[in-house]
Amino acid sequence: MIPTLIRIFGIASGILLTTLGVVGLFLPFLQGIIFLVLGIYLIAKFSPAFRKYIQRFKGRHHRIDSALEYIETHLSKQTRQK
Repeated sequence: MIPTLIRIFGIASGILLTTLGVVGLFLPFLQGIIFLVLGIYLIAKFSPAFRKYIQRFKGRHHRIDSALEYIETHLSKQTRQK
């Protein structure tokens, strides 16, 4: 099990990155999509409830499912290499 402090830090940084991503969608100098993807990835990594929500979302929206699978595999390869 992940220690509580690391879990809280991961979720908080995920929320911060997601917020930056939403702001970045409207500001031309900030790359919003990158922050959104990283924020959602962090929240899903440290929150089982959010992970269940994403699984239900992927089941309902099959077009987005393939894009999310690609992102998940790409990010997991990046973290394994480090």
